[in-house]
Amino acid sequence: MAKKKKKKNRAPKQEGGSQDSPRESKKVEAKAGKTAVLKKRTSANWVLLSPAVAGMALAAYMSYTGWVGAELAFCGEGGGCDLVQQSRWGTFLGIPTAMLGFGLYLALAWVALRVRNPARHFTFAWMLSLTGVAYSAYLTVISQTEIEATCAYCLGSFGILLVILIIVAFQRPPGLAAFNWLTWGSQTAIVAIALVGGMHFYYSGYVVSATGPEDPYLKGLAIHLNDSGAIFYGAYW
Repeated sequence: MAKKKKKKNRAPKQEGGSQDSPRESKKVEAKAGKTAVLKKRTSANWVLLSPAVAGMALAAYMSYTGWVGAELAFCGEGGGCDLVQQSRWGTFLGIPTAMLGFGLYLALAWVALRVRNPARHFTFAWMLSLTGVAYSAYLTVISQTEIEATCAYCLGSFGILLVILIIVAFQRPPGLAAFNWLTWGSQTAIVAIALVGGMHFYYSGYVVSATGPEDPYLKGLAIHLNDSGAIFYGAYW
């Protein structure tokens, strides 16, 4: 006798489309959730823009005084800020180092105003602020160990960049795919450290001999004697 084939019970098809597996449904829901979280910004990032503008104002003032050779307010000749600005770390490729800071703050302000894609907004702002913090930390260490002077304006800029980095970290879009702070932080830190290392290589005098080691106090004394019109008299035989 022929064996009767057992009929398999099939779930009735839902009207309006095929039935998805639970795994596929979860993927669709997750994808929909990410799309909802990563929607474009409708306005500027004012929380980021405010400290960026403050940093621009500070860097612009330091750039101006460094370019024309004027004294910073509340910092007389021979003071900590004057020694830092007159050192070889006070310029880069012939322009005041503060102008690099102004360009950095300007880029951050542009991101805050114009970049509305959340992923790009976070990436650009993080990389800029992290690089700025790394470079400011490097200059702070140099001012204490090599120049042996403290610049209040430089520390103020360092503080602004730290605030911006913290703001960017807290504003990270929660829907970024496969995001891990440890991986992200280590990868971006490598880029920042490489950039600072390149700057240190330049200041060490291997690229341009004029940027080699110098005594900031002797340089400050020479500038003071030159500005005061002192004349050196000597004799030899």
